[in-house]
Amino acid sequence: MVWPVFDEQLFSMKLAELAPELHNTTRAATSRVRFERRKLGQGITVASYAAIAEAQIEVLREHLKGVDRICREVWRAQGGAESPRFIRAVVREKVFQIIAVRFATIKWEIELEATRIRFGQLTSVLDHLALEKGKFESLVSNRYEIEARELDLQAKQETAKVAEAPRTPQAVLVGSNVSSWRAGAVLSSVADLWRDFRAEFQSLADEERREKAAQRDRFLHAYCDY
Repeated sequence: MVWPVFDEQLFSMKLAELAPELHNTTRAATSRVRFERRKLGQGITVASYAAIAEAQIEVLREHLKGVDRICREVWRAQGGAESPRFIRAVVREKVFQIIAVRFATIKWEIELEATRIRFGQLTSVLDHLALEKGKFESLVSNRYEIEARELDLQAKQETAKVAEAPRTPQAVLVGSNVSSWRAGAVLSSVADLWRDFRAEFQSLADEERREKAAQRDRFLHAYCDY
């Protein structure tokens, strides 16, 4: 089976449709965290940055559902089947690319603001972000590996069922006796031809005998008359 090349252009076009929603949802989540912190009278701390990061990670989690869906839609449009190879090489790969981009963006935004306000505990915030990234990637990778293994087991079970399925009498006739059937057909055709030839030969022989008999009768009639 030829494995189609994943249509990157179609994937990018469909993914671009999710970008505005991701941007708006991320901004809303960040604003909500800042508002709640201000209500509690808390300023910019390691905990507030951690809360912002966690809120954006939760938005990312929902966004990845759309990325996963688009990967499968593009693949089905190309006539591809969802196999273990597809899950590992395409879906998981695309999801991890988005994870890397989003975490890099979160890190950049925190660094930019921390530099602007001269926040002195940036290292602790970035360490926390790196830890969350590792945990998030581990969970996502595990989920896709489970799916890939389940698909692999299903494929093996289906192959085993096909191999163990009993052959029907028709299948046995077609599979094991097709050569004999063809040979019989050839012999039957030869026999029919020989019967036709024999009948024709017999007809000619009978006609010849009748002609000889007629000649003999004419000779005897002539002789007797004479």
